[in-house]
Amino acid sequence: ASMWGRSLELLGSMWREQMAVGTFIGDQAIIACQRASEWARALDVLHSMVEHSVEIGTMSCGAAIQACGKASMWGRSLELLGTMFREHIEMDTII
Repeated sequence: ASMWGRSLELLGSMWREQMAVGTFIGDQAIIACQRASEWARALDVLHSMVEHSVEIGTMSCGAAIQACGKASMWGRSLELLGTMFREHIEMDTII
């Protein structure tokens, strides 16, 4: 299986087992998706983090924005930037 696929499987099993999932683990799953050009999966992980009350931050959003940008999904990238602004998530030079 691919690295991003294994990351999503692990993340899903952690949530099913009601294990604590921190921001770092979610970020790494998004980064794995971004590296594999799986922009939709990256957004799925980001939304799942919010649903499971995992704090999203600069790294989470930045990786998802990069995944969308890599796929020329500029509208999605701009939506995420808007979300970051509304939610007062710090933006830095990475984004």
